[in-house]
Amino acid sequence: MSEYHKILGVAPDAPPEVIKAAFRALMKIHHPDVGGKPERARMIEEAYRKLLLAKPQPRTNPIKPPKPSGSENGLSNLGYRGKFLQLSLEGFKFNKIFPCPPECVFFKRLCRHRQLLPGIDTGNSPAVFATTLEIRVRNLQDFSQTIDCRAGRAVLIDQTGEFYESKPMCGTLHPLRYKEASFEMFSATQAVFCLWFQTLPPGRHISRFVYKHRVLVPKPQGEFWDEELIDISISPTQIRFLNAKK
Repeated sequence: MSEYHKILGVAPDAPPEVIKAAFRALMKIHHPDVGGKPERARMIEEAYRKLLLAKPQPRTNPIKPPKPSGSENGLSNLGYRGKFLQLSLEGFKFNKIFPCPPECVFFKRLCRHRQLLPGIDTGNSPAVFATTLEIRVRNLQDFSQTIDCRAGRAVLIDQTGEFYESKPMCGTLHPLRYKEASFEMFSATQAVFCLWFQTLPPGRHISRFVYKHRVLVPKPQGEFWDEELIDISISPTQIRFLNAKK
């Protein structure tokens, strides 16, 4: 086992969190996709597997499978309470027209967001045609976390399995009260924000919302990255409930 510890550069009594952090740091340098040697990457991966198998595994998986919440944790039936976040769906608008406000800086010009989300003119005012999802998120930890629902981290999935990534939208006036889809949340705080998605083809309806949360966890022995997969099923009845809330 000493040879495996030397490969990863960790102490013999290193906990699993340190072993994982060392493995990720080394693979960022030696992975073939970033120009590393395949032989070196295989050695690092083998050492990582051997050392983790030698460590006693926790009784419970730290990343718990998603489950619908009920009255026991104060969330509606469209909520999720995980290890790092408490998340609930607040509103849903399916394939709607969103006119641009007259005071928008792009009002008299072609807005780049109209190109990302196909625009539909309403009279003389520009508009976007999109699907939106409003989310309330709470930080359950005693350290700050970064919420990032862009770049494919947050998706809607329809009944056929097709997924639709969240899109960046005009953060100035679409609309005013929502935060951006990427921001930092301090400990014991909450925020409501709006995610924008492309329009869905005819005959499709949303069945799931999935968000992959990546968080840097501070520990006495050092920081390490952890992940939590949030997967919330959405039925047509629940969608009507979301629309009725607004």
